[in-house]
Amino acid sequence: MSDPAAFGSGYPFETAHADLARTREFVGARMAPGAHPYTERVESARTGEVGTVAGISSFTDFDTRNEKLHLGWGFSGRR
Repeated sequence: MSDPAAFGSGYPFETAHADLARTREFVGARMAPGAHPYTERVESARTGEVGTVAGISSFTDFDTRNEKLHLGWGFSGRR
């Protein structure tokens, strides 16, 4: 979320954050109750440096009886 280019695609956020602390504050204030966030990372050298953070998302709305959940509320960079 510190990549200014990612904000040109219509994401409803203010601007890129200057540091990790601001990103944590921003995401934490908007996280759905009970959500389990995770980090998306580059897995192929064809798309960037392997291991680089590419975005974030979360699992929410768990339904263990029917073995379903919601995957979403994501934010991905443009690179």
